[in-house]
Amino acid sequence: MKPKLFTVHWILFTGLLAAASLHAQVSPYINYQGKLVIGGKPLQTTTEITFTIFGTATGGTALWSEKQLVTPSNGIFNVFLGSVTPFPRDLFTGTEQRWLALNVGNNPPLGQRTQITSVAYALKANSANALDAPDGIPTNAVFVDNDGNVGIGTLTPKALLTLNSTEPRIQFQDSGIDRAVINYEDNTGLDIGTQSHLADRSVHIQTQGARRVTVDENGKVGIGTTSPNYQLEIRRDINSETGIALKNRATISSGTSQSITFEGFRDVEQIYRVAKISVFHKPGNSGDLNQGADMAFYTNPGAGNNELTERMRIDQQGKVGIGTSSPGARLEVAGDICGKVITCPSSRRWKTNIQPIEGALEKVQRLRGVSYVWKEDGKPNLGLIAEEVAEVIPEVVSFEENGKDARAIDYSRLVAVLIEGMKEQQKTISDLQSRLEAVEEKQK
Repeated sequence: MKPKLFTVHWILFTGLLAAASLHAQVSPYINYQGKLVIGGKPLQTTTEITFTIFGTATGGTALWSEKQLVTPSNGIFNVFLGSVTPFPRDLFTGTEQRWLALNVGNNPPLGQRTQITSVAYALKANSANALDAPDGIPTNAVFVDNDGNVGIGTLTPKALLTLNSTEPRIQFQDSGIDRAVINYEDNTGLDIGTQSHLADRSVHIQTQGARRVTVDENGKVGIGTTSPNYQLEIRRDINSETGIALKNRATISSGTSQSITFEGFRDVEQIYRVAKISVFHKPGNSGDLNQGADMAFYTNPGAGNNELTERMRIDQQGKVGIGTSSPGARLEVAGDICGKVITCPSSRRWKTNIQPIEGALEKVQRLRGVSYVWKEDGKPNLGLIAEEVAEVIPEVVSFEENGKDARAIDYSRLVAVLIEGMKEQQKTISDLQSRLEAVEEKQK
């Protein structure tokens, strides 16, 4: 004859402990008590009972199970469920219902499954990880999950603190007075601010106990200063590098650029570009992380124009072009240069193998001064032809990178040739004058 469960009484023991002290460590067991009878007589011998918890009243998959040997006294036995096989951490954390089934020995389950319900103090203990509002609305206003994550307005916090609301807001107060706020709204995004009545209405970001970034009440941003005088001010009070780095994490290819653009307002509705600084990456060897780059400077020509014009460029070799984006010399200016004094290094200290210029007059005689008109702007001018000068005095001519095509003439260095040519000519004149004087003397 199989045993019958005559009386069953169970207690959620964790609830009793929580009632005694919500801060004490809660027991992980359920105290279960029952009475076994066989043929109307209480069972007295030791027997094995299998305890199983399901998520449904019938059928379904077992969520937890353990076996325990019990020795009834007048049929009554008492066990701590979970003392042999610990309960999974999430077995009782949700709102799902649970049912308990018992099997004595190898016999089928005893009767129907029993629904597990909380005793009064166990309901209170549930507040150890979920708090309702005082009036009961909303329920589970604050929730702590098994990982210690706290949710306000959510039962599934995704971080150490998660706020769930139509417009989440954190208000900071001091003695009941509003001091600062962090607020999120769908239309405006995330706001971090201070109250308008405070003496210091700035927002600061600190590291290692020091204020590193400040946004003052007028929207000025200071890095390294708490009192910025400009819309962005970067200050470093010790002897170390200060700067701004613009980094492009994408794959760098030829022509890729990074820019800083300066803009202004003609009115509330219309924005116009004032100036721009751009960096253009140049092609390099495959896998070379140190590819060259040009830096270009742009300004707005005005007259209602919103297009920027390149004014100056520094190429990857350090050559500077003003009015040209492809300088062929250390400094190339496409246009006029005006200055009171322009000097060139010429000290004996930096020279060796100094020799006089031979045949200077003959060289000058081979040069051809011409008038011409520039193709670019149609302006007339006077000068020499670089290709013709290169055949006579190549030292004063600069060439393209191919080393063949003449590009420019250094007119200042022609002065040395002209000086020596004039001296040769003057010597000839002096000789002729001496000979003429001698002839005139004989004729007297």
